[in-house]
Amino acid sequence: MKGLLIKDFQLLKNQKSFFVVFIAMAVIFLVTDMMSQDFLVSYVSFLSIIMMVSSMTYDEFNNGLSYLMTLPTTRKKYVQEKYVFGFILLFIAWVSTFLATTGFYLGKGELISLSDWLLSCFMILLCAVIMIQCVLPLQLKFGQNKGNIAMALIVGVLFAIGFIVMSIVKLFDIDLTFLMRMISQIDLFQIIVIMIGVVIIVGFISYRISLKIMYKKEL
Repeated sequence: MKGLLIKDFQLLKNQKSFFVVFIAMAVIFLVTDMMSQDFLVSYVSFLSIIMMVSSMTYDEFNNGLSYLMTLPTTRKKYVQEKYVFGFILLFIAWVSTFLATTGFYLGKGELISLSDWLLSCFMILLCAVIMIQCVLPLQLKFGQNKGNIAMALIVGVLFAIGFIVMSIVKLFDIDLTFLMRMISQIDLFQIIVIMIGVVIIVGFISYRISLKIMYKKEL
């Protein structure tokens, strides 16, 4: 796995122009207050996922994945490395942006609740982790182009389900006051605990699916 990680980080050096644009836009958003702090942390975190996906695209280019499997590695280690690589990139991006935004706004003398801000950013981190867990199996199964289409279809289906549920609620005049009251009583810390549970469950399912896809993948 160590060799695969070194390979992926070396490949990142070939994307220096992307990093320059990426960092420049983040700095502009931060200095000009064009976007909220939350959005900036989300923006940088999810861009790190794009970089992870680009490494998988490069692996599949010109039968590169077939060559990798001739080296002293296994399909299982390849899957594990992609998860680890994605999480490392995400963690670096998240920590860097969190520290930069926090330092910037404290330097400006703006009053912010550090505990609420940290919990909010941690929620963003958990959402990004779930995104990695969803994207990886799709990329292994369909590749970049078809994987993007599959992800868009999944998001579309989720929105459609939400629309249908809301339409049914309005059509039959279902009272959701009690449900909304229950949800409003859940504080951010409890939501994070629930999210951590979701991350663990989704991560286990994602990893098992990714392994199954990789073992069946024709190289």
